[in-house]
Amino acid sequence: MEKDIKHATARFKALQTMIANLESKKNRLLEEVEQLKRDRDSGKISAEEAKIRFDRIQKEVPLLSKATVKEMQQMGYMMMATDAKHRVAKYHEFLSSLPFEQRQVARQTGDILFDGSIAETIMDNAVQVTSIAAELSKLYPPEVRQEVG
Repeated sequence: MEKDIKHATARFKALQTMIANLESKKNRLLEEVEQLKRDRDSGKISAEEAKIRFDRIQKEVPLLSKATVKEMQQMGYMMMATDAKHRVAKYHEFLSSLPFEQRQVARQTGDILFDGSIAETIMDNAVQVTSIAAELSKLYPPEVRQEVG
């Protein structure tokens, strides 16, 4: 089970890194837009050149919007909750494969943590809440989603 936890943690950290990289790229592109405006206004580059570069940047920026980053964060939370539920299911599967005596000992200790406990309820609720939040956020127009984020 520790291996599964480490794997889920590594995937979540990778997702966080990906989000940070996307935010960083978006900020760089926005800075580039400001620099293009300054260069165009000062005459360093022609208006046509500025427009070409600006159009290229404009195509990339919507892909990196706050709404996309928020959805990725929600996906990460849902993934962690689902992984936790999967680990509990594996525990129950493992428990059923044990001989009766070992199962009794395991149930005396493990059932406190997993069987019908608060932890299992929290995992179920976390999956439901994040999936509902993700679906609800899709109902708002993109400009509203950006303001909320």
